[in-house]
Amino acid sequence: MPATSRLGPAAEGAEVESGPTLRRLRINAYFKGVAEMKKDLEGNRSSARSFALTPSQQGIVDKLDEPALREIDAAILKNVSQDWRKVAMVVGLAMLELKNRVRGIPDVFYSQRVTVLAEQGSIEASGDLMQMQQCEVRLRSRQ
Repeated sequence: MPATSRLGPAAEGAEVESGPTLRRLRINAYFKGVAEMKKDLEGNRSSARSFALTPSQQGIVDKLDEPALREIDAAILKNVSQDWRKVAMVVGLAMLELKNRVRGIPDVFYSQRVTVLAEQGSIEASGDLMQMQQCEVRLRSRQ
């Protein structure tokens, strides 16, 4: 039976049972999604990656209501595990997971939400949270 999922072209015509095949398709979809996310970032690049939103992006973010923020936070937390994982990976997977993702909100905003979750104590962070590719996060260890 052909795959009918939100994985996009990577899953078209593929037989998806479970396990490694599904994981491979998710990874392929993730990397195809990266190209889309890069388009969202146009105008928000500098020689040192900016952690700030452009005025147009901030305008879109300001319109998000509390349920939308909770949905974003839940998607982020769903992609954080007990093991250390790069923030960039968590953000990318969270963006792909949201079915009704608002266009125009860049990965930088999702990274800011990771920072909020770390400050609230929901997750642990290692490294500079302003550098998604360098920082890692995991679920808080139970003590």
